[in-house]
Amino acid sequence: MVISILLLGVSYRSAPPDVFEQAAVTGETADKLAHDIHRAPGIRESAVLATCNRVEIYADVDACDQTAKTITDALAGHCGIAPDRLVPYLYELTDDNALQHLFKVACGLDSMVVGEDQIVGQLRAAFQLAQERRTVGRVLHGIMQRALRVGKRARSETGVNRAGASLVTVGLDIVGPSAGKHALVVGAGSLGALTAKTLADRGIAAVTVTNRTLERAERLADDLPIRATAIPLTAVQEALPDADLVVSCLGTGEYVITADMVRGPVALLDLAVPRSIDPAAALHPDVTLVSLDDLADRNHAADADIEGVMRIIAEETTDYRAKRRAEAVAPTVTALRDKAATVVDKELARLATRVPNLDEHEHDVVARTVRRVVNKILHAPTVRVQELAAAPDGERYVTMLADLFDLAPDADEDHSRTA
Repeated sequence: MVISILLLGVSYRSAPPDVFEQAAVTGETADKLAHDIHRAPGIRESAVLATCNRVEIYADVDACDQTAKTITDALAGHCGIAPDRLVPYLYELTDDNALQHLFKVACGLDSMVVGEDQIVGQLRAAFQLAQERRTVGRVLHGIMQRALRVGKRARSETGVNRAGASLVTVGLDIVGPSAGKHALVVGAGSLGALTAKTLADRGIAAVTVTNRTLERAERLADDLPIRATAIPLTAVQEALPDADLVVSCLGTGEYVITADMVRGPVALLDLAVPRSIDPAAALHPDVTLVSLDDLADRNHAADADIEGVMRIIAEETTDYRAKRRAEAVAPTVTALRDKAATVVDKELARLATRVPNLDEHEHDVVARTVRRVVNKILHAPTVRVQELAAAPDGERYVTMLADLFDLAPDADEDHSRTA
């Protein structure tokens, strides 16, 4: 059985906005998608990473081609989009390519704002959810942990995130100064909370928070160190005339703020997926609308830092594969030692029948001597094959060892799972 790491994803980079907005999944939908994918045939382990600008499914699978179709159909079904509409914009990566992509994601290199930090928390949350749902096992557990390690190394060993940029900070930079203004923040999730706290740091005078669940909006408002109030989502229209700046972080599948609700002057920042501010609002005089399209590919990281991150990713990919190959030789080595022990036991039993006058002490001395000789003979080749197995073509040494000593076919099963 061969390990095949399959990544199937769609992002704001790969698909037009209207297609991606249909394909985006969040919250309960993402949880149901993860559940259904894990139950699908051919999938041994799985994890779903769903953020404001990507949906990626990582899986340890039996056969990539068939499983990719299974995952595509599941994603399309949960999003209410026809598979043939979605397929042209999906990206599919396997094995080392999938690993390297995940590592880039963890480092913020694949983010809309290169070097942003929020993705680390999102990746950690996706991993924790997969652990709670028991959809990850030894393979994806190791890969996800490695990705978090790579992300940490990138931020501690390079300055890729030194600018502290995020979708929120870049969006606010584009719409202009916030100090002394009144902001309306739509959504009290992690992105809404980051927005409200960033606005407070930038000297906003007051914030009104609204959310589908009023209690959550109230908690966020209570946590802010400035004048802040919470209102129900149904009261957005009444709150708009008092707002100089509106930031929407709540993707509901329909416009929370429509064009006929807006009167200038006001700046609108739509960070929601699907978008929740009607683009037609920008047609009004004195209205500025900034959306995710305006934030894409804003690079706040230096080329030298990006190169440093890429070196870390290359090192970690090589190291991960070498360790997996080295670990995989263990079953074959164990099988070899078990076979040697069986041969020794049989020969000692035969000795007992052929030389019946050996007393117990003499028999034990002979047994210890024979086992010591066998262990010494096996020591060098087993250590050496473990070293060789870590090389890029190391699997052939494990196969040769199994063939030379006629080991059971399943002795190197775990090894073949690293191919």
